[in-house]
Amino acid sequence: MSAQLKVELYEDRNGEWSFRVIHGARVILVPGEAYTSRLGARRALRSLADLSKCTPIRCSDLAAACYTELDRTDPFLGKRQAH
Repeated sequence: MSAQLKVELYEDRNGEWSFRVIHGARVILVPGEAYTSRLGARRALRSLADLSKCTPIRCSDLAAACYTELDRTDPFLGKRQAH
C-alpha cells in the first residue's frame, strides 16, 4: 500500500502562514513563500487544489488532500455543522 498525500496549513515561528504537502513522512512540496495571513495561505492552497484537478469527475490525490485540509481548517465549518 502506498502512502497517501497529506497537506498541512500551519503558522511558523515568525507568525507567517504557509502549507506543505507530505507523502509518507517526507515533505515533498512547499510554496516557497510565506503569507502574512491564514486567509492568504488558504487562497494559495485552494489555487493549488484547483490547478491539480485531473478531470471534472475524478479529483487528483493532491487536489483531494488540499480540499481535505481546507475543510479541516475552515473557521466557519464548525458553525455550519452546529446548526
